[in-house]
Amino acid sequence: MNNCCMYACFKYTEDNEEIEGNSLSYRNVAPGQVEIKWTYPKDILDSVIGGTVLYTNQKEISPDKWNKVEMEDSKTTWVKLQQLREGDRYYVQILPRLYTGDYDFNAILSFDFKVDRLTRVPYSPYNHLRPMSQNGH
Repeated sequence: MNNCCMYACFKYTEDNEEIEGNSLSYRNVAPGQVEIKWTYPKDILDSVIGGTVLYTNQKEISPDKWNKVEMEDSKTTWVKLQQLREGDRYYVQILPRLYTGDYDFNAILSFDFKVDRLTRVPYSPYNHLRPMSQNGH
């Protein structure tokens, strides 16, 4: 398991497109980085005060050993997981935390994704130039 995973959180703002209740999307954004965006189910949205994202690349281990990201409010519905192992499958659970302090285990979002192996091209200021043929074209 990659115990040194990092993350960044994003808050929903009025500039973002609104997503329907209980939806989920994710995308590979860079080598070893995946962004996840979700919404909580509409029927519990008024009761949600935060949540927890659990993730691992070893599904068979106990959930208390999974990597954890705490969301401190209900507006935080984005997370960018970093330092993931390219080519590995990760398992994710998003648990909404209610105003009572309890988790709503009936509203858990569970899914998995595979981290893409993204091609790295070494930077060169000449990458955009094409070699000319012998006749000048």
